[in-house]
Amino acid sequence: MKIITMLLVLVIAIMCVCGAFILADLNGYDSPFEVFGVAGAEELPTYNFNLPAGYSTWDLTVSNTINEISFEVVGCYAFDRDKGAFNVRVYQSELDRYMHYLQIGGYEFVGFNGWTLSTDGQYYQADYISINSAALSALYTQNSYTVTFMDGKTNTLIQSLVTSYGSEVKAPNAPDYSADGYVFTGWEGGDYTNVTRNITVYSVYAPARYITCIMPDGSRVQIAAAQGSCLADVAAPEYESDFKYWRDTDGYKVDAASVIVDYDMTLEAIYGSTFPGWAKTLLIALASLAGAGLIIYITVKILKRKVSRTA
Repeated sequence: MKIITMLLVLVIAIMCVCGAFILADLNGYDSPFEVFGVAGAEELPTYNFNLPAGYSTWDLTVSNTINEISFEVVGCYAFDRDKGAFNVRVYQSELDRYMHYLQIGGYEFVGFNGWTLSTDGQYYQADYISINSAALSALYTQNSYTVTFMDGKTNTLIQSLVTSYGSEVKAPNAPDYSADGYVFTGWEGGDYTNVTRNITVYSVYAPARYITCIMPDGSRVQIAAAQGSCLADVAAPEYESDFKYWRDTDGYKVDAASVIVDYDMTLEAIYGSTFPGWAKTLLIALASLAGAGLIIYITVKILKRKVSRTA
């Protein structure tokens, strides 16, 4: 029994020692003994630069006006009695620790307002200033990007447009190859509605199918549509009134949403006046008032009948 107890105590002791080493490692110590060595000692600040003679440390605010981020870095200053102002420095090594806060997509960091980098690239220094105004405001230039529109059939340039980061450019008109049996279906190669890089997009074409459109006046207009497209996506020719629906040569209304243009076809375009929105609203309001009035009238008649019977 004693042997078992001793073994159990030994196992617990080993587990405690291992736990102490693991806990120390997780908190940045090489061993648990270092914890006791620094206990109660004053933790001195550490810098990534050697403080020059006659200079004192100072917390300086760095602001990023693009996305309104601000943080503090350690700088140093010395008072110049002759000029009656402070000479303030921020070492590049200190800013490097936080430079990721100053990186913004679509913008290039170009320095700080009123601060210059020393010739040896060691620190940023402002002109002699009041210590209360010692702050760094990041400056940027916005990147520009080029969207190149190319003809997908001939691989020739259509147009190049320059825009800023995150902007949208308006696509040019693609060449019309409907006479050659092809229909433009869109641009491929990148997103030109939210530009974040230089991109080249190409016009894409599909084999054409032709719809012979019979107009209300009896004239015929030929429309080129992309093979495999939906009839609902095909725009009818403009007319003096609004387009309503398609009708086949047998006089039946065509469900445009269910027709795929895989062959040439002849359809009749039906047009008609659009009922104004204000008129629809007025009719709905009048109908609602009429309905409410009818309900009130019936209710009053029923109540009067009940009262007369009771009397």
